[in-house]
Parts: sequence; structure tokens; C-alpha cells
Amino acid sequence: MLRMGPQLRLYGRNSSSFNEKEAAMHIGLPAGRWRIFASTEVMLQWVYPERKRENQNILQILRHGIFDIPTHLARMIMLPYPAEGSWSLYVLDKIYRQITVVDPVLTWKREDEYMAKHAKNIRLIKKGFTPIGALIGGGWKIKEKEWDTKYNYKLSYPCTVEESATFIYHYARYFDGDTLLANIDPEECRRLKHEILYGVVGMAGNAAAIPTFWSNNGT
Repeated sequence: MLRMGPQLRLYGRNSSSFNEKEAAMHIGLPAGRWRIFASTEVMLQWVYPERKRENQNILQILRHGIFDIPTHLARMIMLPYPAEGSWSLYVLDKIYRQITVVDPVLTWKREDEYMAKHAKNIRLIKKGFTPIGALIGGGWKIKEKEWDTKYNYKLSYPCTVEESATFIYHYARYFDGDTLLANIDPEECRRLKHEILYGVVGMAGNAAAIPTFWSNNGT
């Protein structure tokens, strides 16, 4: 299974235009980076309880998100997960006390279709996160029944199952709790695919050979 985690960079060294948006997005919060993008491993612990991870282990995973901030200072915790074969993002917002389901494949569908696909995972998140939130502190101590659920509608144009990971990559950058601060279109989707591939190939520890289309063309 493909997993999303801290190894996949959401930001390049020259992402100054995005950093300008960051300043507006975390007003009133004490953190320079305002959310945690967690490893897929977090959701796997709750979906497959036989893995038997201790809460402290899950907490340690959350602390190794891609943004170097203490977890308790974050406003949001973003949990990527391949639900029924396509990638979705579950966004926990401690200010709204809300779990937002961001599904790029179903984004134009009815709420009942969202619920059929995601309701079980939402229940698992609420149950699994309650003891974790108490350990994190900083406003994350939220009881299971205190969470609201929102299924995000028409956040972007609907994508295919194959494109869903690319869309989640974009959502993690630009979702502010309500909407996207930058839209995604087919051209941006294509560009992001290249960016992700380039990042994976150039990742520290990647022992695979450089693809021939790069080594031959020098691009």
C-alpha cells in the first residue's frame, strides 16, 4: 500500500508564494506552521486495531509530521487515507471541533454517498483520537461526542481514483478549514504529478535507478 508520510515534501525550498498565504492562515495561533500532515500509519492503527499500537506510539508518529512544530500548537491534524481505493483526507480542527472529510472523487456527490464511504472511518477516528488528544493537550482534549462532522462539497472539480493522491497533496497545502486558498485544474494536477515524482526519485535513501527519461534527456 502506498503511504503518505513525512518523507513526502509538500513544499519546496522556493515556495515563497505559499509561505505568504501561511501568514494569513494561522493568525491568532502561536505556531508558524499551523497543521500536522500525519503519516498514513495513524489511520491504519484505528482501521486495523489488530496492529495494537500503544497511544504513545501513535503520538510519536504524529510528532513526526512534515512540519517541525509541537503537535499541541497545531490547529489541524490532517490524516490521509486510501478509503475504498481512492485517497481522502480527514481534517481534525480543534478550533471548530470538527472533522472534515475531503474526498476529491466524491466532492460533487450527495452526502449519503459520502456517509456510505466514510462514516465508519469517522467513528474510528473519534474513538481512537479521544485518548490521543488528551495526551497532546493544547486544546486537543476533545471528547468523542463533541466532534462535528462535515463532508466537504464542491471543493474542486471531481478527479479520478488515479488522480486522488495528487489532489490530496494539493489539499494538504491549501485547505484552510473551510475552502482551498488556491484552486487545482488539470494543468496544475499534471504539474503536481511531475513534482511528486521528482521528489520521490530524489528522496534521500532512494536506491532505485534514475528513470531513463530523466537520464537520457537531462530533465
